[in-house]
Amino acid sequence: MPESIYMNPIRPQPFDGGDGTHYDGIYELVDYLPGTSIRFWYTSNPDCYDEHWHDPMEIISCEQGYYILEINHITYQVRPGDILLIPGGTVHTLCPLDNCRGYVHLVDLQTISAMKSFAGISPLLSRPILISESENHTLNHTANTLLDQMHTAYFSNNEFRELTVYSYLLMLLTEIGRNYLSTAQSIMHLHSSKHQEYADKFNQILNDLANHYNEEISLEAVARKYGFSKFYFSRLFNQYTSYSFTDYIASQR
Repeated sequence: MPESIYMNPIRPQPFDGGDGTHYDGIYELVDYLPGTSIRFWYTSNPDCYDEHWHDPMEIISCEQGYYILEINHITYQVRPGDILLIPGGTVHTLCPLDNCRGYVHLVDLQTISAMKSFAGISPLLSRPILISESENHTLNHTANTLLDQMHTAYFSNNEFRELTVYSYLLMLLTEIGRNYLSTAQSIMHLHSSKHQEYADKFNQILNDLANHYNEEISLEAVARKYGFSKFYFSRLFNQYTSYSFTDYIASQR
């Protein structure tokens, strides 16, 4: 009898079963672990995957060999210890090379996207994020530690599996957000006393925009409401979100 795809001999799924992965053109209908909105795969599959996309966020982590991905005409290499976050809805290819082994994590963010503070990190999650040891050792170490804890929660006999995975995911996203804010504030040469004040303001601003993006919104009006000049606010907004104000509103719509 052929081995179930769910019972990988190296790291099998918590239990057998699923709906199978289905495609409609390049759209992938994700095969979640039954009864959840998550699916983790430990894989040594050498097959390459052509252009495809899916709704959940995908997190790729590598143990040996390396992955090559093409996203928006940019090539990403994910080497041992690296982590790549791919936003849901992003068309990408995936090719494991050099006897590659690693994890593919698929997580539906709808569960947590309704949180008000999620608005503060959502701009970052609209683009791929590569977390490598060479670029940011501290964040990379923290992220790998949290992924290890997510693996333990997912693959063990755990009645709170999904809840535990999401708790560590929230910690991971929080660390990514804090790292980005710290970098942006350093670039802007903000005094330390302004860090928390501006972080709080931008959480409020992004939450307001998430609730009113379909209305007529001008940069001038938002800047005035939160006590900034038009030009300083435009500069800050780009630093905090990596978008211009106009492009951000367009992306939300």
